Amino acid sequence: MFQALKQRSLTITISVPIIIVGMLSLVAMNFISYQSSKKVVRTAAMDLALESSRFTKYRLQNEYSGTHFGRREALHKILSENADGSGVQFFIADQDGYLVQTSWVSGSQYQPSLSYSHPDCIVRCTMQTANDTLGKLGKQQKVQKFRVVEGQEQYSVILSPLRLPNSASDVYLFSVVLEDRYPDLLRNAVASSVAGSLIILILLIAAGYMVSQWVTRPLKDLNRSAQRIGQGDWDHQFSMDRNDEIGQLAKSFMQMAKRLSEMVKNLEGLVEERTSDIKELLDKYALANKELESTNSTKDRFFSIIAHDLKSPFMALKGYSGIIEDSFDSIEPQQMRDMINKISVSAEEAHGLLENLLQWAIIQSGGIRVKWEIFDLKQVILEVFDLMKVNAKVKGVQLVSEIADSVWVEADRNMISTVFRNLISNSIKFTKSNNGQVVVSLTYSDGTVTVCLKDNGVGIKEDAIKMLFNRDIYFTEKGTSNEQGTGLGVGLCNEFVIMNRGNLNVKSELGEGSEFFVTLRTAKKSQKSEAIAKAPKGVSVLIVDDSEDNHNLIKIFLKNQD
Repeated sequence: MFQALKQRSLTITISVPIIIVGMLSLVAMNFISYQSSKKVVRTAAMDLALESSRFTKYRLQNEYSGTHFGRREALHKILSENADGSGVQFFIADQDGYLVQTSWVSGSQYQPSLSYSHPDCIVRCTMQTANDTLGKLGKQQKVQKFRVVEGQEQYSVILSPLRLPNSASDVYLFSVVLEDRYPDLLRNAVASSVAGSLIILILLIAAGYMVSQWVTRPLKDLNRSAQRIGQGDWDHQFSMDRNDEIGQLAKSFMQMAKRLSEMVKNLEGLVEERTSDIKELLDKYALANKELESTNSTKDRFFSIIAHDLKSPFMALKGYSGIIEDSFDSIEPQQMRDMINKISVSAEEAHGLLENLLQWAIIQSGGIRVKWEIFDLKQVILEVFDLMKVNAKVKGVQLVSEIADSVWVEADRNMISTVFRNLISNSIKFTKSNNGQVVVSLTYSDGTVTVCLKDNGVGIKEDAIKMLFNRDIYFTEKGTSNEQGTGLGVGLCNEFVIMNRGNLNVKSELGEGSEFFVTLRTAKKSQKSEAIAKAPKGVSVLIVDDSEDNHNLIKIFLKNQD
């Protein structure tokens, strides 16, 4: 509340705390007065009960005659006469808590009852409080004072031990004063005092408001103008028709605001220009950093995977070559042929792992570019078949090409060769031994050709198909003969096919085999004719390698190929 008042008026900010303190002081004084008056009322009520108790006790001891429980009319007469008009009620109970007589019920109407369960709260509540506060009634030997509070009911009570004439045992006189009528009078007096205080406060507030309007109105106007300018309304104009100190302050303020507006506008233009440049630079850095972190994370993960997967083929290469070296003269020809075939398969597997890793690394670095050329797709597939024939033969898988004629396409020959090498290698890997078959066929459409690679292998699970084409997710499974895989093959193939403006799709049924569909653009007739005309009639091979073993290997290979 203080903050709101400070924003509205300096005069109110000063005067309001004083008014509030005065109001709180008045309230506190009234409250203290009320509490003190309540204490006085309770004391007066207790004194009244005590005096009434003494007088009633005196009358009972001197005017009452009869047995202890006889002549109840006489008891009622004395009690009711003392209670009439005094504001005090009386009742008598014996040592066991049974009600003997009250001042408000005549003897003829009286029915003996236990005081603690009496229907009248004056009796019941008083007896319960006496028992809780003082203890057993029969042990009380002197006058006792106590208060009874039960809900809205409040009593001041005097308990006096009493022995009636011709009675062998004591009874107890309870003098009860109801405090209800005293607080009513007290509250009326306090209400009048509070009302007078409020009238005084209202007059003070009204006077303070009138003074504040005369003194602080121009300051309010100046403050509102300052707030508008502070919120960015630099074109706001303010004038004050006064020649005193406040008027001079307003003129100086507007001159300062005008100069500040010019400076801010110049600064805003400069800041906006610099901010735009910095934001653009930060966005570029953030994007580059995010891509770098993702690439590094993927690189580390894939290198770890490849390093692990390379162990198996190299272990096979090392093991079989060691056996051949150590036991060459004692190995049977067929056993030697089997070992050589396994060495060939292991070498091809290691080569595939390294080739895929190299291609993936080139893509990640952005160093690979599509080299567009016109070539015969049939020839590429046959070359891949020739490369995979050892793996297929060892596993007993038949490679079948249903492509009869040349198929000229426009793409990157090396990329497409990598695609089919990976796909055919996977088909062999996931096709069962001795009865497997991998069939390649094709269909033409408007300006495209779709190569279908179909096998009768184990098929692919539906949830695994979704992960095949994501090269950032490592997903691999062992083949039907526990062959290892890189987990990069299909994702790499999909990347290469997309870069060559094509599509790669798959259809598979678990237990029935898989079909991969590679769609590429066919070459135009003019491009096809030009490519055929430029095709070399003879082949010259230039080998550049610093390994003598590779030189000898290539010589043997070329010699065997005539």
